[in-house]
Amino acid sequence: MESNMVDDSKNYRALAYSLSTKLSVPYEAPSHPGIPTVPEIKQALEDNKLSGRMGRFLVCRVGMTVVKIGFTDVIIQEAEDLLFLQNNSQVRVPKLYAVFTVTEGLISQHVMVTEFIEGGTLTYNRWKGFSEDARETILSKISHQLQLLRSIPSEGYYGRIHKQPWRPHFGLLRTRCTEQCGPYDTYAEFIPATETSAEDWEVTLIDWADCGWYPAWMQIVAFSQCIHMFTDDADIDWDARKHFVENALQNIEDPYLEQIELVKTANRRLGCSFQ
Repeated sequence: MESNMVDDSKNYRALAYSLSTKLSVPYEAPSHPGIPTVPEIKQALEDNKLSGRMGRFLVCRVGMTVVKIGFTDVIIQEAEDLLFLQNNSQVRVPKLYAVFTVTEGLISQHVMVTEFIEGGTLTYNRWKGFSEDARETILSKISHQLQLLRSIPSEGYYGRIHKQPWRPHFGLLRTRCTEQCGPYDTYAEFIPATETSAEDWEVTLIDWADCGWYPAWMQIVAFSQCIHMFTDDADIDWDARKHFVENALQNIEDPYLEQIELVKTANRRLGCSFQ
């Protein structure tokens, strides 16, 4: 009976993977600094945790790698997105080293291992502490990364890479939360995520869940919604946020500022906190 349960579990995971990704799991890159063991990851979650209290995923550093852990297949989709960007763009993203599933009892968790990027997350407090020259340099480099994203050739549809749908709970397209979203036969844009900067002010984009091809205006709106500028009191510095977004989009042919304001107005009327 126990053997059948294990086999059924493996079959279920294989089916779940096939519905959410075309990446073969487990995956291990041809070269890497060493994949952390499960005991090493558990210890790092105690000693070197990087994720905050409100994060969706557990994140820790092990040596020269970052480990991201979650219960949903978003982890596997993000790994697939990173591989695509590594192979098809010049965008600065962390290298993917491995992705696998760990099962203990009836609980399964997905684990993604990526390159550790020297630097720090671009938080509001760090941003306010930078000189004006440093801010201009960082914004210029973020703008360049956005241009690189927009230069990736279209594959002729709206959806995730390899003509796959987005997950049912994807916020920008969520309806009933039970059906996959897309793919839709239209044109392409990518959506960026979190920015980090090192002492040389190089910018690397991280957190690539829900990467895919979007209408151009939606990419810009999504980028603006990724920039929060939370103060220590959990309020948003709206002036700093507006300055950051507008200057990061300075070299974009059409920054869709009217659409950003329209979505903000709609969100306010709907009582949504993301504006």
